[in-house]
Amino acid sequence: FPVTIYLLIFTDKGTVFSIKVYQIPEGQRTSKGRCVVNIINVPADEKVREIITVPKEAEGSFLVFATKQGIVKKSELSEYKNMRQNGLKAIKVVEGDEVLAVRITDGKKGVLLASSGGKSIRFHEDDCRAQGRVSQGVKGMSLEDGEEVIGMEVIDEKSEILTVTARGYGKRSAAEEYRQQSRGGKGILAMKLTEKTGDIMGILPVTDKDDLMIITDKGQVIRTKISGISLLGRNTQGVRLINVKPDEKIVAVKKIVDPNNNTNSIS
Repeated sequence: FPVTIYLLIFTDKGTVFSIKVYQIPEGQRTSKGRCVVNIINVPADEKVREIITVPKEAEGSFLVFATKQGIVKKSELSEYKNMRQNGLKAIKVVEGDEVLAVRITDGKKGVLLASSGGKSIRFHEDDCRAQGRVSQGVKGMSLEDGEEVIGMEVIDEKSEILTVTARGYGKRSAAEEYRQQSRGGKGILAMKLTEKTGDIMGILPVTDKDDLMIITDKGQVIRTKISGISLLGRNTQGVRLINVKPDEKIVAVKKIVDPNNNTNSIS
């Protein structure tokens, strides 16, 4: 981590912790590692939801939060400088909601939210004014009953968006497919879903030089090239990325980025 000075670790209930990279024990690829609760004081009723690296060049940056119920919040990164050992409240989370994702942005990006029901909404982050650390945020997306936000990314016009479903289908689409809207709406169709595809479970900004790691709840793992995934329109079903059994579903997707374009290998 040559340009990273510390990590920010966020829980599902909105607590944030800060640790220096050197505080994480170094191990071999096959070593077990160390439980995060032995490094930071995570409350017993909270779970680690997001870990992000903060580079040296982050002065003047912002944090953008998204929750499962469609709330978004933008705060200046400087709000999180003076960290206590027991962490700080990073965002006010109401009963029944959870922090879903946190991203660092330069203040000039678009925010893309996607829901389990196949909808997405894109708005400029200027539509979400910066708020204090303990505030709740504002509505980023209106959801139908039984629907929840499953992903949030910051993008620009050069981005390609990879969408993956629980039953192993996926596609790439250009950012221009997701027209910019006003924050708080119901969004537009992000992917054509059927019983065969299952719900959307993840979105990622990618390039055709990246690789994709897919993990299922039965322990199946595959790695595939992003360039091998079809570039399709927004209102399409996508193609099969992995064969899953009837009782199996995808639980995680991670991109392995081109080392020439990023200092971190996994995002």
